Amino acid sequence: MMPSGGAEARLVLLPGLGADHRLFEDQAAEFPGLETPCLVPNEPGESLTTYSHRFAAMLAGDGPLFLGGLSFGGMVAMEAARAPVLDGRVKGVFMISGCRTHRAVTPEFRRRVGALQLVPDTILRASIFALSRSFPRDPDLSPRHRTLLMEMAREFDLGTFRWGAWACATWQGEEPPPDPPVFQIHGRHDDVIPLVEGDPDRVVEDGGHLIQFAQAMVVNAYIREKAAGLGFTFRSRS
Repeated sequence: MMPSGGAEARLVLLPGLGADHRLFEDQAAEFPGLETPCLVPNEPGESLTTYSHRFAAMLAGDGPLFLGGLSFGGMVAMEAARAPVLDGRVKGVFMISGCRTHRAVTPEFRRRVGALQLVPDTILRASIFALSRSFPRDPDLSPRHRTLLMEMAREFDLGTFRWGAWACATWQGEEPPPDPPVFQIHGRHDDVIPLVEGDPDRVVEDGGHLIQFAQAMVVNAYIREKAAGLGFTFRSRS
């Protein structure tokens, strides 16, 4: 049920690398007006911040807005929320299984990204597809969720994936300002982006990386609660 009372706002969630709107099937069922746009193509050598600000310019419309995303998508959302073009419209950011600051980007991740640039496309896609069949280790993923992961692994653009990994590895993000607030939810057992103690305001104790799938009810309730705390509900699809 959608909460009653409060001003209506748009809710936009961005997917992680190599994924699309299918990551948020369980959120779309809860929030009928949810928008899940595809990430736009990057420019050569573009930084995460520059990319995010360019993406922000594509969020046409007016009225209050909540941005969020999973993993890489959450990082883009956080940077986009600061873009001058949005001019204070963003009332909150939902960071799901993402990096709040560059402190969450581990040296091991940076080493892997360096090696990634040398892997041929055929081997890279085969490796990611194999990973999608068993990833993550979370036993709460349904067969439907695993099927979606494999479908996306077959279809994503490798060039965008390589750039996005590089953009994350070279990101120099600092603690975000208090306005708009960043609401961060993270799984205790995330082995893709390890938990940085003190960063999330909500830790899902039995969660891995894909908590929007495996703990959808927890994530949905968190989104609703934080928006309601600021006096907002989310628009239904017209």
